[in-house]
Amino acid sequence: MKTKDKLLKAITTFTDKRVDRLIAREVPIIREQVKIYSIDLANKKLPTKSDSLAFYLPNIKKPFQVLLEKIHQLMGAMRAKSEMQTLKENYAKEETVLIAKKVELEQDLRILKKDERKLNNNLSHIIRNWHIS
Repeated sequence: MKTKDKLLKAITTFTDKRVDRLIAREVPIIREQVKIYSIDLANKKLPTKSDSLAFYLPNIKKPFQVLLEKIHQLMGAMRAKSEMQTLKENYAKEETVLIAKKVELEQDLRILKKDERKLNNNLSHIIRNWHIS
């Protein structure tokens, strides 16, 4: 029982509820369409043994391919949304790192300017003493 719960949890983790609803809504409709098409072919006594199925299969595959394209569009939109969120998170992390570096560099600059002022004051004092002497 525990493994079944784990499996269900894993399945629900990797699925989208919109896609699940779309599949649950569309598959019975598609089955009914295929069933009607098959009954029509059977009433016409088609395909015969000598006929190639390549002529009849596209009409059976087409509704499923349309459903698959819809699912891909939904999943592609979800993927783009998740990639956008990931990009925003990465940019936010990078921004915090850059702000921290900026603050650190501003502190270093402040210390260097302070040292420069000390050196200028000392040099100006030394230069005045030279002029005096």
